[in-house]
Amino acid sequence: MLEFIDRTLIPFFLSLYDAVGYLGVALAIGLETFIPIIPSEVIVPMAGWKVSQSATDPSVVEPLTHAPWSWLAVLLIATVGAVLGSLAGYLIGAWGGRPLLDRWGRYVHIQPEDLDRADAWFARYGGWAVFLGRLVPLVRALINYPA
Repeated sequence: MLEFIDRTLIPFFLSLYDAVGYLGVALAIGLETFIPIIPSEVIVPMAGWKVSQSATDPSVVEPLTHAPWSWLAVLLIATVGAVLGSLAGYLIGAWGGRPLLDRWGRYVHIQPEDLDRADAWFARYGGWAVFLGRLVPLVRALINYPA
């Protein structure tokens, strides 16, 4: 797994950021909150690395604005991307409900047993289930659908 991250994901995200800058950060974070197999633990640190590079090398600029990378802009853009990705997952769950997840959930690694456990958890803990679920890696990408 670490080799996959090192050889595939990190170069992919760096090339994405080199191509579309902040838009790539928003897209990557949005997809991470929507698709559970993309680790956010790689996305934001790579954007932070671009900020660090930009601070020490004036030739490293964000490609769309041609300005130095800003940690505040990365923070805001990542937040917007996360909210939009979570909203997309929530809307899919609200629109299609349990039948949609029963039929298509396996493509995002959601099994019927997972849905049963999530239903029981939501029945017992309500809003706290969403709050706590957003703090746990992997669960945070799946919590949008049953919510």
